Amino acid sequence: MTNNEAIEQFKERLAITDYRKQIPEYYEAIEMAVDALKKADKYKWHDLRKNPDDLPEAIGGGDESEYVLVMIGTPEWNSWEQAYYHHGKRLWSTYEQNVFAWRYIEPFEEEEECVSD
Repeated sequence: MTNNEAIEQFKERLAITDYRKQIPEYYEAIEMAVDALKKADKYKWHDLRKNPDDLPEAIGGGDESEYVLVMIGTPEWNSWEQAYYHHGKRLWSTYEQNVFAWRYIEPFEEEEECVSD
C-alpha cells in the first residue's frame, strides 16, 4: 500500500463517521498519521534511474524548480549538493549533469517539547 492509498483510506474513515464529536483523540491521531504520511511522501528520494521523468515541479509557472537536494555521481561513489532543475533547458544547475536522485529539502521547524504527566 502506498502512502497516498493509506491517506485515502484514512479520509474515507473520517468521512463515514464524525469522530471529531465522538472520539476527538481518535480523530486527532488519524490527522497526525495523515500529516506524517504526506510529509514522508513529499520528502522521499526520487530515483531517476528508475523513472527519469520524475523531476521536481516548476514553481510559479516558470521553468525552474525550487532548490532540492541531489545525489551526483553513481550510487557507489556519490556526493550531494543543492540544485534546481530547469525544465525549459532540461538541465540541472550542477556542474556535472549526472544527477541520479533528488528529494525536496525539508524546511527547518522547531520541535515542540513533549510534556509528560
